[in-house]
Amino acid sequence: MANATNYQERHFLNFRQDTLLKRTISKTVGKRERERREREREREREKREERERERWIAGSREEREIDYREYREHLRSKRESSREFRYRNQRERACRKHSSLQVLIWNQTLYKFRSGFPECVHIKKNTYERKLRK
Repeated sequence: MANATNYQERHFLNFRQDTLLKRTISKTVGKRERERREREREREREKREERERERWIAGSREEREIDYREYREHLRSKRESSREFRYRNQRERACRKHSSLQVLIWNQTLYKFRSGFPECVHIKKNTYERKLRK
């Protein structure tokens, strides 16, 4: 009986040592792997930053200003086009009787027209001609 328990204890201790050993091995392996990945990531980041820095230095200040100007221009055109789209149906309604869509004069800006609709060039032109005739 004592033999059996002794064997069990020894077996258990071996088992325990094995598992501990395995665990420490796997830990160290995982740790090494993680460190290696970390180093690679760090190297990648440094390379990328270096490239960006070189590109930044290479791209002179004027180019950057031009880019910025183009970007602002692009934003402005986008705004204008959306505004155009917003008022398209009003424009059509306002000028349907003159069967032309491009003949509208906006009062000052697109926002402010006196009535709900912008005025039609045809109407203005007609009144102007009438004044001339008189």
